[in-house]
Order: sequence, then C-alpha cells, then structure tokens
Amino acid sequence: MSNEINELMEKDPLSLTNDDIRSIISMYREMRSRFDAGNLKAGSIKPKAVPKALKGLDTATLDLDIQL
Repeated sequence: MSNEINELMEKDPLSLTNDDIRSIISMYREMRSRFDAGNLKAGSIKPKAVPKALKGLDTATLDLDIQL
C-alpha cells in the first residue's frame, strides 16, 4: 500500500479522484492512531519494577573484577 500512496502523492492533487483522496486520508488516520498510541506509552513516568531475583545482587555478591 505504501507504494500506491507514494505514487498518489507524486501526482497533481487536482487530478486525484475521490477514491485516491480517501485512500490517502485513511493512511494518515492509521498513522495518527499509531502516533497517539505511542505518545500514551511514552508519557508514562511510572518507574519500572525491578524483578525480585535482581534486587539482592550487587558487585560483591557476583565477585566481579572489572578493570577499566
């Protein structure tokens, strides 16, 4: 469908049929709904939960020797 939309966007707007315009509008509405859904997820400031298995781990427990 994206190739079809690209071809329609390259045409002269005055030469488009009503069906062509409807397909462009539906594509933009779909993109808008995805954009809005992404914004809802991106706006969350709630901290992510740390799994219980990782809470007690630190470098001393793991016996890691990291040299930078």
